[in-house]
Amino acid sequence: MEEIISDKQMIEDKIKVHREVMERLNQIAEEYEVQNLIKDNKIEFVHKDVLYRIRKMTLAEREYANKERNRFYLNLVKDKDCMFRDQWIALYKERGIDIRKMEHDISVLQNEIEHLLLSLAETKLPNDIAMFKKNIDTKRIEQAALLNKKGELLDFSIEDQLGLFLNSLTVQLMAEVVESGGKGVRLYKTLDDLKNATDVALITSFYKYANMLSYSDEF
Repeated sequence: MEEIISDKQMIEDKIKVHREVMERLNQIAEEYEVQNLIKDNKIEFVHKDVLYRIRKMTLAEREYANKERNRFYLNLVKDKDCMFRDQWIALYKERGIDIRKMEHDISVLQNEIEHLLLSLAETKLPNDIAMFKKNIDTKRIEQAALLNKKGELLDFSIEDQLGLFLNSLTVQLMAEVVESGGKGVRLYKTLDDLKNATDVALITSFYKYANMLSYSDEF
């Protein structure tokens, strides 16, 4: 019995170490990518032969963004039709949709994936490798489906709406098209301009690089 407990603990310790190593490697990769992209507090990129850039906000823009964030948050809280995440979760529970169980299942799947990854790293048999890879892919697909479902269910929570608003406002303030001579001109004059924009690939790039700039402030 002690040997079984010892073996189980050893496996759990290996998984914990593997998780910590992977998290650190991912962090290092992200830091490397971010630092190589950022030049003079901005990231430039080409889209459809046009040069764009996303830059860090000025102090005045940060103050404006904070004021708009507070105003938007206050309006959400005042709106009786708006609810916080915990309120949505409780309401869904009454309707037979258990988001807490989803979160538990997502966590369980993550642990199972890490167990399988550890087993995959230790095996050399082709049939076993194929089996572990197939099981990992299956569980990742299942986990992604749960994450997407949870996200969709909570999209209208006050927290999620506030986050979406702040991300959009950040992009609207920071996104520029680079004209001849290197001068940057704000691409979206208002939030409505951003919301009505149709180039999804360009907008996605702006959001991605805006997040990188925000992340770079952390180190």
